[in-house]
Amino acid sequence: MPSMKQWMTIRLCTMMFLELFIRGSWYVTAGLVLSTHGLGQYIGLVYSFGALAAMLSPIMMGMLVDRFFPSQKVLSCLHLCGGLLLLVVPGLIEGQAGTWFTVVIFVYMLLSMPGQALTNSVSFQNMSDARQFPFVRSFGTLGWVVAGLVVGRLGLSFDTTIFLIAGIASLVYSVYTLTLPHTPPPAKGKPFSFQDLLFKDAWRLLADRPFRVFVIASVLISVPMGFYYSFSSPFLGVAEVNAVSSVMSIGQMTEFVFMLLVPFFLRRLGFKRMFIIGIFAWCLRYLVFALGALVGMDALLVGGVALHGVCFNFCFVIGFMYAQEKAPTHAKGQAQTLVVFATQGIGVFLGASLGGLLYGAFSNADGILSISQWPLFWMIPAGIALLSAIYFIVGFREKEAVMEKRSLQG
Repeated sequence: MPSMKQWMTIRLCTMMFLELFIRGSWYVTAGLVLSTHGLGQYIGLVYSFGALAAMLSPIMMGMLVDRFFPSQKVLSCLHLCGGLLLLVVPGLIEGQAGTWFTVVIFVYMLLSMPGQALTNSVSFQNMSDARQFPFVRSFGTLGWVVAGLVVGRLGLSFDTTIFLIAGIASLVYSVYTLTLPHTPPPAKGKPFSFQDLLFKDAWRLLADRPFRVFVIASVLISVPMGFYYSFSSPFLGVAEVNAVSSVMSIGQMTEFVFMLLVPFFLRRLGFKRMFIIGIFAWCLRYLVFALGALVGMDALLVGGVALHGVCFNFCFVIGFMYAQEKAPTHAKGQAQTLVVFATQGIGVFLGASLGGLLYGAFSNADGILSISQWPLFWMIPAGIALLSAIYFIVGFREKEAVMEKRSLQG
């Protein structure tokens, strides 16, 4: 019989699994589905909308969660509405209703984007030790992997059915979230001001130089992430890689493994070295993609995908942990929202937008980017990743982050 502490961990792990199973069902191969159905011109726009939603919706959500409503109830409401929207998407794509599709997806993104910050908030507020977070978060990665394997095994990487899977899962999740531990707003009862809508308390953290450099470097490295999420599946499709969704799930498998190893590496390398390694991994990924496209070697393409474990965990998972430790108690939810705003919002928006412009410039009359054009395409995010590394190495000056101190004491 699990103890109360173990039972709590199980519930949080299930929450993370379902949260990312939903996105993993459609987000990875949406670009491939659009290009297959003659809507390739909307790929960059759709992922830019997702990033724009990540900038807009958390502004309200961070304040609501910190001051007014329990996180688990907000999650339930958002996923109920979002699930219903996803169910209508296949009909829009198959009917070539590109404009209506982008409108529905944008509204869906507004509803779903706060999910990561909300699940982080629920996890941190219900864990006795913040060092448990990588383990709990790893089940989100597992959910993404399972979703990718299901889609790939069923041969649905090119099919609109992926949105039906995600929609049904979202409705199930909206019910499950009501069973989560009550997570009251930490600043409940405090006076409200308009500045709270802009998560003022979190922005104040930028006065701290190390935190400011971390946020700016995170924005820069999120630009290459925008390229990856938007265009990796169309790239693998053009390269004639079989079962694209299953291949993409290899990245989440390595993410799962490295997430469990985050505490180990944090004790031995520290935050700064881990973050630098993560940035260089993004640069290496795109160089490998470019080389793989030049020589026509699938193993290199799979290797580039497999680097995701280091790319994601060493930049973004430890980034969430760093923000959690730097923020005061009353603004921890806002701090998580700020990181999502900066990375999945500003950074991915810039990456998806720039990638969309380049894709349109390099593609042929049918809206397809030939395999010979992809090496040049991937050199752009590789250069941006290198710029991020240089900025962080030169600018970040902090002898020992609080999270490292705790890790060393553990």
